[in-house]
Amino acid sequence: MNVSPEDMSRIFEEVQTMDSTNDRFKYLKVRRQDKWYFVKIAQNDEAREGLLREYLWSEFMERVMVLMPALKLDGPHIFKRIGTGALVFEWIDGAPVAASWDIEAWRRNMRRYADMHVLLDKAAGDYSLPQVYTKLAHRDTPETTWKRWSSDGVDEQTIEKAREVFRLYQHHVTLRLQHGDLWPWEIFAINDRWIVVDGERAGIDLPRFYDVARSYTKLYAETDNPEMAKEFLRAVAGGLGLPQQDFYKQFLPVLLVQAITRLSEASSRGDDNAKSFASSLVEICLSQQPERLFD
Repeated sequence: MNVSPEDMSRIFEEVQTMDSTNDRFKYLKVRRQDKWYFVKIAQNDEAREGLLREYLWSEFMERVMVLMPALKLDGPHIFKRIGTGALVFEWIDGAPVAASWDIEAWRRNMRRYADMHVLLDKAAGDYSLPQVYTKLAHRDTPETTWKRWSSDGVDEQTIEKAREVFRLYQHHVTLRLQHGDLWPWEIFAINDRWIVVDGERAGIDLPRFYDVARSYTKLYAETDNPEMAKEFLRAVAGGLGLPQQDFYKQFLPVLLVQAITRLSEASSRGDDNAKSFASSLVEICLSQQPERLFD
């Protein structure tokens, strides 16, 4: 079902197009009586699948909120679903925990951000995927993406070594519900409550610690903050209560995939600074020395 902004005008009294509209989604701010809502309209099949993943994330976070209210974690509240082409969310009147460029705000909220990852991991461990979402489990495995990376500015020797290391640890990789794009700017703070939004990449077809690995890699290789990345990882690993070696065996192959991805992206766009940090992280992963990730 294709949905257009014009369709929204027959449902809502006021419709405003938002500037962040892109080739995947159209975004609207709409009003019915005295309440405002946020609308995501899918522009293609991939985006429609993203809406289904949004629905999954909203359901999961509702479960977290109900079963663990003391955590003060919530997700987007869906007001209305319009076919497979649009979702209408309650409007969130709050500010992000940190903007994408504001590393100091991320640093100030680091402890709670790390604790959030721990708590979501524990909640996801008890989560059974509703049958309606089983068709979402079909994303590429790391093995199917090595070939693409080898042609994207990562030398074949590094790729081959990465294959070897990944295969050593891959039997430790398990799937667990992940947000898929979890950053401080996808979290709105309202008083003492955090609302985690934008779950269009969520699913159980991602490896456990995927979200942790993405944050670690971004801090290390994109924002040039290796020490902040290590602080984050120490807090997560400590909160999980796993022996460090057990955590490392699960985390390393997931982090390695992310590090190779960052190196590939930095090489493709000619960002020498990001490439240097990403290369350093890849080398640490390939060294298989756990202490270098933490200390």
